[in-house]
Amino acid sequence: MAERIHIAYAKIFRFLLEGPATISEMVRASGLSYDTVLRFVATLRAKPRALRICAWQADSMGRMSIQIFELGSEPDAKRPKAKTGAERMKLLKERRARAAACALQSILIQPDTTT
Repeated sequence: MAERIHIAYAKIFRFLLEGPATISEMVRASGLSYDTVLRFVATLRAKPRALRICAWQADSMGRMSIQIFELGSEPDAKRPKAKTGAERMKLLKERRARAAACALQSILIQPDTTT
């Protein structure tokens, strides 16, 4: 059992040597569960520090909440500031306006099928 975990940890290290990775990518590379990889990452981020956050990635909702890790002991990358309610509302209105324009355009350009 312990040998299998050591092999999986080695896969994570090899994956990180190739470049930065998210927790989900490390899970896929190692075959370990999400919680096990999360604990392993927490251990590597403790003293002495061997893993750092090098960037942040947007999740499916557009929030910058996915951490991207790389080997190193430098300080973590700062998390981008969250959008204010007014900024989110402005983006929503822009998306709705584009969707309405696309819907209107598709209605106006429908081919004539009566012939």
